Amino acid sequence: MEPTQATAGRSASEWALHQLLDLIQGGSLGPGDRLPPERSLATRLGVSRGMAREAISALVTMGVLESRHGAGVFVTSLEPATVLPRLVPVVGIMAGKHPADMARLHAQIEEAAAARAAARATPESLAALTQALTALRIAQHEPAPRGQRDRFKQTIWRLSDDRFHRAVAGIADDPVAEGMILLLRGSREHAECASDDVLRLHEALVRAIADHEPDAARHVARTLVDLELPVGGAPEGAGPPRTPHPRTAAPAAMADGADEDHAVAEWFRDAKLGLIVHWGIYSVPGWAPLPPDTPEGVRQSAAEETPGRYFAEWYQASLREGPTADHHEREYQGRPYRSFRPAFESALHDWSPASWAEDFAACGARYVVQVAKHHDGFLLWPSRVRHPHDEEWRASRDVVGELATAVRARGMRFGIFYSSGADWSFDPRTVTGASDAETSRPTGTDYARYVEAQWRELIETYRPDGLWNDTGYPAAGDARQLIRDYRALVPDGVATERFRTSEAGLVPAPPEGGPWESVRPVGLSFGWNRRETAEHTLSGPELVLLLLDVVARNGNLLLGVSPDDKGGLPPHQLAALRYLGRWLSRFGEAVYATRPWQRATGTTSDGRTVWFTRDKPGDRLYVAVESRTAGGAADEEDEVEIAGLRLPPGARPVLLGSGEPVAQRAGDRGSVLRLPAPPADSPVTVLRVSPAV
Repeated sequence: MEPTQATAGRSASEWALHQLLDLIQGGSLGPGDRLPPERSLATRLGVSRGMAREAISALVTMGVLESRHGAGVFVTSLEPATVLPRLVPVVGIMAGKHPADMARLHAQIEEAAAARAAARATPESLAALTQALTALRIAQHEPAPRGQRDRFKQTIWRLSDDRFHRAVAGIADDPVAEGMILLLRGSREHAECASDDVLRLHEALVRAIADHEPDAARHVARTLVDLELPVGGAPEGAGPPRTPHPRTAAPAAMADGADEDHAVAEWFRDAKLGLIVHWGIYSVPGWAPLPPDTPEGVRQSAAEETPGRYFAEWYQASLREGPTADHHEREYQGRPYRSFRPAFESALHDWSPASWAEDFAACGARYVVQVAKHHDGFLLWPSRVRHPHDEEWRASRDVVGELATAVRARGMRFGIFYSSGADWSFDPRTVTGASDAETSRPTGTDYARYVEAQWRELIETYRPDGLWNDTGYPAAGDARQLIRDYRALVPDGVATERFRTSEAGLVPAPPEGGPWESVRPVGLSFGWNRRETAEHTLSGPELVLLLLDVVARNGNLLLGVSPDDKGGLPPHQLAALRYLGRWLSRFGEAVYATRPWQRATGTTSDGRTVWFTRDKPGDRLYVAVESRTAGGAADEEDEVEIAGLRLPPGARPVLLGSGEPVAQRAGDRGSVLRLPAPPADSPVTVLRVSPAV
């Protein structure tokens, strides 16, 4: 599928341009060399002929390539003195006709220069930057002739500010960036920036560079560009910006919360329950150690220890040390991880996405998230984006696309999970064990381009209802712009970078009272672990109680399911999930499309937990009272007093499902309710109270 006209310039075509530039900058093509024929070049770049043609045209415009009529296209030079003069008219046109695109390009160049400067700074190279900062301080307080103060001061500030930003590029030792920064800053309209807050941002950037903190430098540089040269001018009445501390500044989070004006989509808030599917090469060995503690004790704590220790999907990262390495040597005589691929392809041949979708719907899920790429870098869709080290490291079937179709046919939403920060296929030698697998990540612009190109391809091809990013976003990338472009294509899409997500069943207080999501496997591992049994898996009643606890606190529950090496869902996981689905078919009114009440939970006089939710209009209150026994098997009426819940005389509590009235009276600490025996297949008794309290 070719990129759409609206997005091609920011996705696969942009990738093609970067690939072609890499060939030239890397020395594969030098000044005077003739480009290969268009068809051969497209194959070499891993793109279509149309994309290759667009990339060539762009570089001809810049002067990097020269088209000689009848003779072909030749490389000229990448020297700034040759390229930059030819860009002057191009930049002028772009700034006038496409200001948002120009702002994005400008921000990327300044961010990259700042990060490179932080990596390369020396005491000697910092001298020019500190001098430029001093000039800015002086410019802020520069006296001016009477009647011309504002205009004069702004001119002095702009000249000093340009000097400052060029000095950053100078430390980065990047003459192209230095020339482009000057060119871009000269073509865009400056806002009034001579304020104490903006000066502090410049000071923060100097500190970040001097302290060798590239991520902090990148973040502050982006903030400065957005503030000093806003698209369409400075917003009227805008107050001074917050000054990020360079030690806590980080790349923009890929999340709804990164955009304060973007509300979380209603469909997501209404869905409440989702499933995330981990299935890949790691499912063939399907092995991870079990925690030494008892199953009951480890369900909440297993993932808090060494990252990935009990996660079978981290099998590759665990092959060099510990129990997994010992098991691998015994069972497979140390053969390489990639040798498991044929067995996975065999399972893939018989895989049925429709069967999965049927099971997922029966579990009561309203959305399904498929892992498109986990940390091992293996792709579960036919990407056109070329892997620079292994072009064939991908599945033979389009797992992402086929499951999306099957899931949507069942009325569920479909989302995509992608590991952006970690990819062991780029340099497996850096991963010496699970303990350092998250820190040994690919760096640099090449990997950032690869990640962005694949994210954009996934978005354009499958139009996912949600994006689930993992292990952060490459520092050299622009997650914020990616999310903006995604929302332009999928207006009700959701995006998260797990800053509002808990792992392994930990249920934090909702951030600022807003929507959030709890992510945990049904068992101990997200990927299939053949050692896990029913005793390591949450039971159906436990899933009900967990879901109620999350939903009452304004959250969604995303449960990890683990298809086995043949692509089947483990029976013990499926049994627990089907119990949850049956329960939701009877009592889902208290879960789906609800909102938090005045309080999330309460307690009965004998210490049992009570959960509260309400419907969206606020007309009905739902009260779920934990049964006396774990399985809800009490066989007699149950009189309970719920502390803090005081129903007015006109309130009418009834059993949800049957509509049977429930007697109530006032107690010392709250309302006293006389509940009938709870259903044998429910761990709670659920009431509907109307009108709501």
